[in-house]
Amino acid sequence: MDKKEYLIRKTILFFTPEEKYDLHNFLRGEAPDFKGRKYSDILNMTNEELEEYHDYIQCIFPTDLSSIYVKNKTVSFQEAILWGQEERVQYNLYNGMKRMLDFFEDEHWVTPENHNFKRISRIIRSLNMFSYIPDKEAADKQAIAFREGTLEFCKYIQKIAEKYPDIFKKDEIPYRYWLFNANYDFIKDLSEKKQEQKVQAKAIIYNQFGTRDMNVI
Repeated sequence: MDKKEYLIRKTILFFTPEEKYDLHNFLRGEAPDFKGRKYSDILNMTNEELEEYHDYIQCIFPTDLSSIYVKNKTVSFQEAILWGQEERVQYNLYNGMKRMLDFFEDEHWVTPENHNFKRISRIIRSLNMFSYIPDKEAADKQAIAFREGTLEFCKYIQKIAEKYPDIFKKDEIPYRYWLFNANYDFIKDLSEKKQEQKVQAKAIIYNQFGTRDMNVI
């Protein structure tokens, strides 16, 4: 996507009403998204459908950043931390992560500037937000497994990046963005900061990585 198309999409979505659905209960597997799909319906899509459609990743892996493809619901860090302590949310996000690992397994997406790079950025950020454990001593086995699953996903992506150094240059997007989103301290810091500090933190992201935001898919 070139800069002109990016700006056109962003302008159109600015004037588009947000898609209406109950994000919390969708993540719990109890309510459909804006297209009538439940969480499990999306996970049961074929690899061909996951590759072709561009309006599901924002639903199954919500973050605090909006999308330029769908006027999606965003989730705050506080909401992610709170909801991420629920067993049903943990269960679905963990299975969502496993499904996407299966999708990425054949490495069909490892080509220059592949659109799946942005999906990976969103997945890493979302998992890191929802798997954050406020009190490690009070965490149960499922919460710990969810967190460990998040780390395994990040390790897998890092291995792929190291396997193809010509495509994933460590000093360029998206590799730097993946590392940034996988930083646990970054999530912890933003979860504790005041709102104005969060705005400043987002400004740092845009200044550091430019207008080509790897999380906007």
